[in-house]
Amino acid sequence: MLIGSALALGVVVAAAASGESNGGGNDPPPPGDDKRQRPKQGPPPDQVAVGQPSDPAIAAWLAELDAYLSREVPRVGWTARELTTMPKAPGAPVAIPPRSLWANMVPTLRLLVELRRRMGDEPLSLRAYRPPDYDRAVAGGGTSLHTYFAAIDIRHPDRRRLARTAARLVLDRPDESIGFGVYGAGPSGSPSNIHLDTGWRRRTWEHARAWLDNAKAGNA
Repeated sequence: MLIGSALALGVVVAAAASGESNGGGNDPPPPGDDKRQRPKQGPPPDQVAVGQPSDPAIAAWLAELDAYLSREVPRVGWTARELTTMPKAPGAPVAIPPRSLWANMVPTLRLLVELRRRMGDEPLSLRAYRPPDYDRAVAGGGTSLHTYFAAIDIRHPDRRRLARTAARLVLDRPDESIGFGVYGAGPSGSPSNIHLDTGWRRRTWEHARAWLDNAKAGNA
């Protein structure tokens, strides 16, 4: 169904009341006084499509999003359903971003495909789009690049190898506007997940800088 900016208030309130926080939710939002390198489409419009994939209308939107992204990026290790699922919301519905944001995911998906190749084409667990109200409910602040459909949170059973590989990938692309976050631990520990985004500016946060330094030292 189509919903407005209140974004299925019952869903969001339930997600917030659970006390759970998405480990990839605290990526820094784009500052309000610097929009020069934000995704060109700007903030999401008021309406997104939220519902279960079993709903025919939602299934049709998912298929359309799959087809659009597949024309731009090899469909290796990702699906539109995985990129749009809200796991912290009751029933884990999907939230399909407005069409104006779909292009934002293309460069981020290309980065993901390369990361997966470097991980030996092993499956990765992915979360991407968050409507603003849901983003706030899982501690993202409501303005993270997840709300622009430009960011992906990534998990893998071998969490240290994932962080090492992602750090090496980021270092190998010094001229690209990549946002890189590593949550949970630095190189001496076991991180929970990583975050990658594109389209705004190059930056790191949480434990990402330590992982990059580790990679520079030849430990990745």
